[in-house]
Amino acid sequence: MIAIAVAVVCQWVVYPLLPEENVPPPKPPEPNKSQSLQSSWLAARATMTVFPVFLLGLTDPMFYAAIIMKSVALGQQTSETNARNAGWELLGSTFMAGIFAILFWFCLKLTPNLWMFTLWTLAFITWMSAKFYGILPSRFSPSFWQNVIVTLFILVGPAVADSANGKDPYRAFAVRLSLFVGVTLYAWLSLVFLEWLRERQLRKHDFMTLETN
Repeated sequence: MIAIAVAVVCQWVVYPLLPEENVPPPKPPEPNKSQSLQSSWLAARATMTVFPVFLLGLTDPMFYAAIIMKSVALGQQTSETNARNAGWELLGSTFMAGIFAILFWFCLKLTPNLWMFTLWTLAFITWMSAKFYGILPSRFSPSFWQNVIVTLFILVGPAVADSANGKDPYRAFAVRLSLFVGVTLYAWLSLVFLEWLRERQLRKHDFMTLETN
């Protein structure tokens, strides 16, 4: 709750200083049946991504908390990602986040204190946000960098906590990254399977329509 309150206050401070362009939003199209079906399909696809991991988290919420956050991030991403580029969007961003997490950790080891943690966080977030918003050119999509940012700090945060509690952060990091890759593979395969099932149903529906006509 404190973290949410801090985020809200920061948003109140930042937006008056850096307002968004006052462009009137385009008039939304009239809803139709196909759009409603598409929205339902995207919601079902995101639910299939998150729900099994949520059930797993019920067995040990503290241990699987990071995995649940990762699955929620993937569920949001798969609602905007098609099956063709899902592999790179999901797996590629997860491995990229793992590389950045290792780099962040070794940068933090140079001077391990709260001030340096804050400064390194600011540096990494500023660079990735520039990629996300297109200030720095990138061949990757904004959703790719969004997933990298979220996964990076889901990995770094527990690693810092493990180090403070006397646990082996390297072993815990390896376990978390392996679980993240497993969750990402599941999200990718479920996305491909659901898209295949949907296309099969559409072909069957079109075939029956042609026979009827």
